Amino acid sequence: MKKILSLVCLLSLIFSITMLASCNSASTSSKQDAQVETTTVEETTAEIVTQTTSDGATTIVTDLPTTTAVRTTVNTKVYGTTNVVRQTYATTTTKAKTVSPIYTSVQSGTYTSSRLLILSTGTTGATIYYTTDGKTPTTSSAKYTSAITISKDTTIKAIGIKSGYTSSAVITISIIIKIPVQLPGNITASGSTALQPLLQAATPLFKSKYASTFSGSVTINGGGSGTGLSDVMSGAVDIGNSDVTPAQAGKPGDGLLDHKVRVVGVGLAVSDNVYASLKNISSNDLTAIYNGTKTNWNQIAGWTGGSLPIQVYYRKSGSGTRTLFETYGSFVKLSDAQIATMVNFTKKESSGDLETAIKNNPNTTGAIGYETLPYCKDLKLLSLDGVTCNYANIYTGDYNIWGYEHMYTKGTPNVTVQTFIDFITSADMAKTITDSGYGSMSSMKVSR
Repeated sequence: MKKILSLVCLLSLIFSITMLASCNSASTSSKQDAQVETTTVEETTAEIVTQTTSDGATTIVTDLPTTTAVRTTVNTKVYGTTNVVRQTYATTTTKAKTVSPIYTSVQSGTYTSSRLLILSTGTTGATIYYTTDGKTPTTSSAKYTSAITISKDTTIKAIGIKSGYTSSAVITISIIIKIPVQLPGNITASGSTALQPLLQAATPLFKSKYASTFSGSVTINGGGSGTGLSDVMSGAVDIGNSDVTPAQAGKPGDGLLDHKVRVVGVGLAVSDNVYASLKNISSNDLTAIYNGTKTNWNQIAGWTGGSLPIQVYYRKSGSGTRTLFETYGSFVKLSDAQIATMVNFTKKESSGDLETAIKNNPNTTGAIGYETLPYCKDLKLLSLDGVTCNYANIYTGDYNIWGYEHMYTKGTPNVTVQTFIDFITSADMAKTITDSGYGSMSSMKVSR
């Protein structure tokens, strides 16, 4: 609007000047009116302009402010004369000011304690408005008057507003508060010796990760799956570790909460002198060995050596490994009293004991025993019906002697015990689990 008014004034002034020039010109007909023609209109940088008429008779001086943003130059010609008048007029364009950006004392991120959020702007007199519901702030939103305490996950949007100014850009701050939970008390567990190495390896890693929140002790005892189930039922321990379910172990499971953490395979471990003459065994021959029908290796299909008595190592009653083997391997379930009558059978209390017995078996006999894979790193394993015992074959179900590793609790565990169980299945333990000889449940393509 200012620009239009300036041009109207300009044209009025030019008309007056050209009329004066027309009256002074001898070549102008007394009957001819002066006419104004606008020939050029341009906008450029403001400056001080001095122009004269073409006959040098009149000097027109216009002093323009050098800070003016725009100028308009109009050239006019008086018909019937040679006079040309050029005049420059200025129009001032004022750029609107903008509220300076909002500054914050806290950046977006994750924090382990409450944060004190301070908002500010460099524009004096500006008011800051903010929201915490994800909506764009307006003058109807909460007005910032003092520091804001952030004690939970919060997303804040803020804007600076001042009359006569363009509002600042809206800023967004996303703050996540993860205050570490204190883990009181101690952790106790007993049971499966197959799972025991993993939990013992996990203990120092768990203590390191939760050093600021856990100062208690972690005790991991063996005793076998049956012992673990009995202990957790009686309240003697926080966690009962087992390779099998209470039903498979013949134990009551009322009130027990099952936490499946890993998969474990059971291999057919043999002494070196057996492996030198046999790499594979059939299910029928395996059953015959464990029911006592075959007592010499030269009775086994595929054997290439001479006569060699079979030495059978087995686990005590209540062992989860024994239950898995008898259920999915030999299909022979004898009582300890029945097995005790077989002269070539020797009972071992734990997975570690059985591993040592096979490695140190005298050459006068050829040893065989069922063993969980975490204990088989230094042992020779026979294939079963042509299928190698490894996790690739376990995942597909081609190798059938395997089970889940269970960590049972009596009802919902307290926060300390639950955190320990969660840690066992976390990414922090992935490499340790693989290196320790356990399988991943997420890789299983079959279930039971």
